[in-house]
Amino acid sequence: MTRPQRAVLALILPAAAGLWLIGLDWDGFQHHHPDQRYIAWVATTIEFPSPVLASLRTALDPITSNFNPFRRPIGAGSEGIVVLQDRPRDFASGHVPLYLGVAATRAAETVGPALRPFLPAGWSLARDVLNGADRVEVDRLTAVGRALTAPVD
Repeated sequence: MTRPQRAVLALILPAAAGLWLIGLDWDGFQHHHPDQRYIAWVATTIEFPSPVLASLRTALDPITSNFNPFRRPIGAGSEGIVVLQDRPRDFASGHVPLYLGVAATRAAETVGPALRPFLPAGWSLARDVLNGADRVEVDRLTAVGRALTAPVD
């Protein structure tokens, strides 16, 4: 790659990342994109067992596991959506993005309160990803998922 090509690329990549990350709430979190809506809906039922060793048997059982995107676990619920209980469901998306999105959302929920005071309140990272706007779980999962796709795109 030539020096002018690298220079152009050095301008394009930050501009593209900025444009991608500015509009995480492009649909006002009405979840117009059906794939994003369904993945976020399924993600609301994915929960990490605690304590891990005591729950390992439950986590590995496909009927009771909160990791299984093909079955709605008993007792699953989330503010802002209705989760049907103990029924099979179709899940055609990959598992890695689902689990990565849930893990990143839980991490953002953990560090968000400590980081938000240092960031501009209107900034998408503080407002949407770190939940400065106090959004419901399905919206938090959507915002973090959209932010995770920026470097991939």
